[in-house]
Amino acid sequence: FTATANPLVFTAVLTPTVAGIVAVSVAASSFTDAAGNAGVGASAPSITFDPGVSGSAIDGYIASALVFRDVNNNGQWDREAFSDDNNNGVRDANEAFVDANGDGLFTAERFVLTDARGDFANLGGTGKLVLIPLIAGNGNNLSRDISTGEAFTKQFSAPDGSSVVTPLTTLVDAVAGAGASAATIAQAEATVKAALGIGAGVDLKTFDPIASASAAGASAADQQAAVEIQKI
Repeated sequence: FTATANPLVFTAVLTPTVAGIVAVSVAASSFTDAAGNAGVGASAPSITFDPGVSGSAIDGYIASALVFRDVNNNGQWDREAFSDDNNNGVRDANEAFVDANGDGLFTAERFVLTDARGDFANLGGTGKLVLIPLIAGNGNNLSRDISTGEAFTKQFSAPDGSSVVTPLTTLVDAVAGAGASAATIAQAEATVKAALGIGAGVDLKTFDPIASASAAGASAADQQAAVEIQKI
């Protein structure tokens, strides 16, 4: 705890390391004031910490694309309209928006952008992942497949619980259907792998075929399997 200018106020920084409910409590008599009076016990409200999912967007790796939580399963990034004055594809704090629900806040399904390597981080919330091109206010497509340099114009999806969004997760999501349970998603993945001749031990929700093919120590068989999957 750190003292402040107000002798009645102390601050502390809480850094959760795992997802879940976090609470802070101070035991009685664990501190005293300047006069030596023992403090009383206290507790703060519980906070649910969601670090979100981090992963990669892969056809080749897809840079500068938008990944969002499709909460209502309509395949669209639902958001309030905004003025993209700097043409970066997302609303910045100083840009105007249409406050459709009247709450004074910009409302949108949770999203993150992929970086120059095709990675994304800390996408909170629940719901399937959807990968779409990032389109600037002037209509330019800002997303690129870094393996080809070509614009990314497709739409991929992945079931909730995935850390990659790929053509294969898109197949699994399509087979599972909207709002699928974990069991149905698992069965859909098994169906896709069986149909394409992919080994049962490959977890399509986390499998990065590019990284697997180039990983140090990967066997020739592993590399070939990764290459074949990437061709699909």
